[in-house]
Amino acid sequence: MQAGAYRIFKCTGCGLEHTYPVPTLDELSAFYTGYTDIRAADDVVLRNAGRNIAALAAYGYTPQKSMLDFGTGDASFVTLAGQQCYGIDFKDSGVERVYRQLSDLPVNSFEFITLWGVLEHLNDPMATIKELTPMLEPGGKMIITTVDAEGPIPYYYKPVEHLTYWTHKAFNTLFEKCGLKLVEHRPYMMMQKSAIYLDRLLSRTPADYRTAFNPTLAGLPEYVEVPTNEIFVVAEKA
Repeated sequence: MQAGAYRIFKCTGCGLEHTYPVPTLDELSAFYTGYTDIRAADDVVLRNAGRNIAALAAYGYTPQKSMLDFGTGDASFVTLAGQQCYGIDFKDSGVERVYRQLSDLPVNSFEFITLWGVLEHLNDPMATIKELTPMLEPGGKMIITTVDAEGPIPYYYKPVEHLTYWTHKAFNTLFEKCGLKLVEHRPYMMMQKSAIYLDRLLSRTPADYRTAFNPTLAGLPEYVEVPTNEIFVVAEKA
């Protein structure tokens, strides 16, 4: 499939879809300079960070557990998780316990490593997971959310924003090559502002029809739990 200057290829073995040519780090840096996302308002990001932290309890997480959040963005997750959580992001955040490079971290061993909506943005995801795996303690968990190429919610090809689109088999392949075992693979839900969610649902609907939904919007709470086109994945290190 053609997508501007890029094409999307699908692996016949595992079903992974990927962008070609793969953008360089400089090209990605240029793309994300000044980047904004209407779906990621500060209050929405904060609410979902709290939900994500709570979801980890099912896998043995407590605030006393050591954790690394890779691609932490505005660091809401790191801030909420507390003193045992560190973050990595390519841009300076000015937030305590967030660093630009793995080599800058004051600790190098974690019981949990998370990548929330990060994998699809990486130009070499396998190299990143291979780099992170040695930092995970035996029995430790790696939690990933990313674009689901097999789910019921449609997704759009968006290079250079999204570079990969994942399948269950692709995750098995990835983790086997990185020394991890897939233990959970399920749809990912999140909180969103009602107005934003309806706006995205109706983005391709003629304006005259969209106004018919205004009464519905007025009856909704400000925030609603919504399905996404992402998958929630947990891997464990032996």
